[in-house]
Amino acid sequence: AGRAAEGYERLKASLGVGEREEVFYDFTEELRREERRREKEKEDHLKAGYMDMLKLCIARPTDGDAAAAELSREQADAQEHVLVDRHSTWREAHSKLAALAR
Repeated sequence: AGRAAEGYERLKASLGVGEREEVFYDFTEELRREERRREKEKEDHLKAGYMDMLKLCIARPTDGDAAAAELSREQADAQEHVLVDRHSTWREAHSKLAALAR
C-alpha cells in the first residue's frame, strides 16, 4: 500500500493542475458514457419485453374455435384503426390498448 501511495504521489506531482483536471474530466465522461449505455440497454430490454407482452394480448384463433376466430376478427378490425408499434410511446400504447379493450 505504501508503494502504491508513493507512486500515486509521484504521478500527482508530475502532472500539472490542468492535466489532472483533464484526467478527471475524461474519467467522469467515461463514467457518464457507461451509465448512458446501461440505461439504453435497460430501456431496449424493457421495450422488447413490452412488445412481446403486447403480441400476447392479441388472441390468435385456434382451429374449430368460432368464438376465438370472431374475437380475432374484431381485434383485426380494431387494429386497422389502432396502430401500436415499436415507435409508440408507453403513453400512446396504453391509450391504444384501452381503446382495443373497449
